[in-house]
Amino acid sequence: MAVVYDEVTKLGNRSAQTYKAHDMLLGHLRRNQPNLRVIGLTATPYDSGWERSFNLFRLISPANMPTV
Repeated sequence: MAVVYDEVTKLGNRSAQTYKAHDMLLGHLRRNQPNLRVIGLTATPYDSGWERSFNLFRLISPANMPTV
């Protein structure tokens, strides 16, 4: 099973309700599907700093990212 995000940069704000909803959804999916793949696509350059990239990678691959 895979979840693919197009324009994943829209989910870069960790305090937004959209981010929180997707984080909860992916948490439930990962519990039921341990082999879940999450892919984030974008054509937008990361010009807003490392925090936005960190937030995106926390959604895409939380096991490989440190806690906040």
